[in-house]
This record gives sequence, C-alpha cells and structure tokens, in this order.
Amino acid sequence: MTIASGDKTHSDVKCLGVRGYPRLDGLSMIEELRRQEINTPVLILSAKRSVDDRVRGLQAGGHDYMVKPFAFSELPARVANLCPVPILNSEL
Repeated sequence: MTIASGDKTHSDVKCLGVRGYPRLDGLSMIEELRRQEINTPVLILSAKRSVDDRVRGLQAGGHDYMVKPFAFSELPARVANLCPVPILNSEL
C-alpha cells in the first residue's frame, strides 16, 4: 500500500489519530510512511493514554504523542517544536 501516492502536498508535520481511518489505523499509517522513507515528523493525537500505548506510538515512528483531551494552546507549541524550520510565534 502506498500512503503518499494520493497526497500531492508537502507538510512539515503530520498530526494523526490512532483510530478512525477506513483502511489502516494511525500507527500502521506511520509505519507505512517510514517504510516509504517519508520522514515527516508525526504528532499522534489519541485518547489512548497508557504508557504502553504511548510507547507503541513512538516505536511506530511517531515523534510526539498528545493524550486527548488536551489544552488546545499546547497543540501549536508541540507542532512548532516538530517543524524543521523555526516558526515565529506571530505565525501560530
């Protein structure tokens, strides 16, 4: 399966949930991105909160993991931290 084939846009960071996709779960999607050598940082957003769940997400290739519910003000800070090019606060 090729995940990126239909994605014609480049993104600096991908935010993915763990569940709710028609063909693959979020962790499988991250693993597939890594198999395709797509190294875009991935922020996982999930209601799964156990340490084991978070470790699985990071081992699958996620760069960060936020447990829902979270403070929305935290999201842009974490995205900015994952961006390869610094983002000015005025752009958030």
